[in-house]
Amino acid sequence: MPIRPDVVSVDEYKNAMRHVVSPVAVVTYRHEAGWGGMTVTAICSATTEPPTLLSSACA
Repeated sequence: MPIRPDVVSVDEYKNAMRHVVSPVAVVTYRHEAGWGGMTVTAICSATTEPPTLLSSACA
């Protein structure tokens, strides 16, 4: 599988997660229609392979 330049490495992901301290975070993402984002009430690392976040949002 070729490495995509828009995907973070495991080390970059771990380093970023070390800096998450707030119980509220703004999560941004890219999809077919462009960029999106939302405020979530909780965020944590689910896995490093592939880098995956677990988030909780309240509507």
